[in-house]
Amino acid sequence: MKKSFMQTLVMLLAITLTFGTVALADIPPIEDLEGMMPTVPVLVPYYGSFAGTVKEILPSNRSANAVQHVKVENENGAEAVFLLSANTYWASQGADGSFITSVEVGDEVIGYYDSSLAIPAIYPPQYGIEIMVVNLPDGMAVMVDRFNSELVSTDGTTKIMIGEHTQVLNQEGELFAGDSIAGRMLVVFHSNVMTSSMPGQTMAWAIIVMYEKIVPLPIEIGNDPIILNGEIVVEGVLIDAPAPFVNDNGVVMVPLRAIAEALGYDVEWDDATRSVMLNNTISLSIGKDYYTYARMAPIELGTAPELVNDRTFVPLNFFSEVARVNNAYAFEGQVVVDNGEKMQ
Repeated sequence: MKKSFMQTLVMLLAITLTFGTVALADIPPIEDLEGMMPTVPVLVPYYGSFAGTVKEILPSNRSANAVQHVKVENENGAEAVFLLSANTYWASQGADGSFITSVEVGDEVIGYYDSSLAIPAIYPPQYGIEIMVVNLPDGMAVMVDRFNSELVSTDGTTKIMIGEHTQVLNQEGELFAGDSIAGRMLVVFHSNVMTSSMPGQTMAWAIIVMYEKIVPLPIEIGNDPIILNGEIVVEGVLIDAPAPFVNDNGVVMVPLRAIAEALGYDVEWDDATRSVMLNNTISLSIGKDYYTYARMAPIELGTAPELVNDRTFVPLNFFSEVARVNNAYAFEGQVVVDNGEKMQ
């Protein structure tokens, strides 16, 4: 059952401002830091961030990878453009429990982007936003990071504390059912009060556990090469389609449009971005091993889509791992894709 945590956070904020500083003050600070630094490795954060005020909603061509362009200005006057897509995860909930999925001029926002991606050398810089936070209440802060078994952040500077009122949720706003959040990518809403110890300690009010990328196993081809006869069977029907092939790494590559349309998908090609959208839910780009499904984290299959004679080809396991079709395999020369009983 989906629960709103915003009202709970506001209540906990009042409690923390009244009692929280006293509780945190009871934690003895580390007076001598020499030789006392945390043992967690110091790594470059997966996400970079930009925080500021929405100044303008810019026109957008609504391509497969950019639904809305938002100009944001930070407190120092620097500007950035947020590229919000169908795959942006909106982490903030409104008072009614529904997720906030749009912004207006004047909103205070924080956008998180993949720090490993190259940013075009233009001003203002443009960031493809993966996680969006909107209008944090006063007294609240947010972190997006992985935390170790002691709930210490990647850079070793912050330790989050979980109290009896802390809500641990999945991306849909439901209670997280996993055994541990250690090592997971988390969106942590926490008090902006932090101890002077190292690492600094702060109380978490709500934690969202992000979905993880699928790490697929390599295709097993045994001692004999896969030989294809060019036939593709979708839901028991032999379809008219460009012939599949096996690439140099032994991966079966299949024509995307023909199979997807046979499965009932609407397929849209964006020539400007060399990208494809299926049912406004699944997106991919030529040459990028970066597949997205709805609001989930990007999926890496080990093989990027490619153009062959102006046709988009994807690895065969795209249909099982990304499109979530029950079966996608090569058997006796044929490529078979269907939602029949799942093959083991």
